Amino acid sequence: VIDALDAAPCDPTIAHEEFTPSQLGTGSLGFEDLWPAKGDYDFNDLVVRYRFIKYLNSNNEMVKLEAKFQVKAIGASLHNGFGIELDIDPSQIQSVTGTQLTKGMIATDSRGLETGHLGKSVIVVFDDAFDQIAHPGGGTFINTESNAPVSVADTITITVDFVQPVSSNAAGLVPFNPFIFIDGNRAREVHLADYEPTAKQNLASFQTADDDSQPNVGKYYRSENNLPWAINISHEFRH
Repeated sequence: VIDALDAAPCDPTIAHEEFTPSQLGTGSLGFEDLWPAKGDYDFNDLVVRYRFIKYLNSNNEMVKLEAKFQVKAIGASLHNGFGIELDIDPSQIQSVTGTQLTKGMIATDSRGLETGHLGKSVIVVFDDAFDQIAHPGGGTFINTESNAPVSVADTITITVDFVQPVSSNAAGLVPFNPFIFIDGNRAREVHLADYEPTAKQNLASFQTADDDSQPNVGKYYRSENNLPWAINISHEFRH
């Protein structure tokens, strides 16, 4: 690839970049954290902005994945963590850098992946959202009340390097499988509708309160009326 069209002229392994949702825009993930109960259903208990960048070689294979996350709002009092699951075997990942683990509750291996998962790679981006954004107001919430001071969090950049180039979609479709775990309880996750939990989820929470997950038919994190507990929007929204 000639330098004028090369995303990384000085790196022989990278030819171009693929952005999701776009090079300048960010998508939004919004979560309800009272699962398996519905709660107030405003999807702003934790709002996370994201942008993913796939670094591809001239054969359109992915050599590196970069994920940028920013805590946008916290409309809850619970201290929630956030992570993503990639549909790729950990043996294909060389290293993960950039995670913000401040509570000492997440066990990781030498590559930076959370331990205890077979066949899939789980990256805990941060274990407490309140440690990722300043809290300038006197109340509990951050950026969810119109009369409160605005707080802007730093961007967290997660870099995943692969042992060797893999298919562009080898890790699944962006935004992969994002989730929160509630108030420091690693066994209580919330995922997008019909996305499977990780191996850490306590399955006994399914079919309690308002949850109507039915793993045998691929139904996860939906109520009896199919309402979800997490949403993915390809731009920002009025959280």
